Amino acid sequence: QHAPAAAARFRKTHKMNTAVHTAGDSNPGNARNPGKKPRSTEPLKLLKFAAKYWPLVLLGPLFMVLEVSVDLFQPRMMEVIVDRGILGIGNGGLSDIHLVISTGIRMILLVIAGGCFGILSGVCANVAGQSFGNNIRKACFTRIMHFSFEQTDAFSTGSLITRITNDVT
Repeated sequence: QHAPAAAARFRKTHKMNTAVHTAGDSNPGNARNPGKKPRSTEPLKLLKFAAKYWPLVLLGPLFMVLEVSVDLFQPRMMEVIVDRGILGIGNGGLSDIHLVISTGIRMILLVIAGGCFGILSGVCANVAGQSFGNNIRKACFTRIMHFSFEQTDAFSTGSLITRITNDVT
């Protein structure tokens, strides 16, 4: 008694999924239809949405490397302060307060630079990621707007909105 209703739901769901995956494709198909390219190449299609943001994509990790380099250089400067400035190693055991102050000022400037590099890394990653997602949402919206009336009737408005907003994040 429930089998015909379940079969009808399955057919409707299958039509909806096929409509989403094949709308606008010049080569329609899915796993059951060998006319479609293998799934392994589909993530590469997303690169066209990030094309405008390659400078930001490359600058983000570069700024992160600079931040980490600054963090790794700090102990060496502290070593100079302790060994030469306080203990006087290499200076006949005499402390050098000018070396301590000048190295301390350089350390403070490096910490500020490292913080700026960290902030810039986060900004680049955020702008690139948000813009990438926005471009995908726009492409999804454009594709949905080109659905036929039959394909549009297969979806509820809420389903389409969810696909554009939540599924892209």
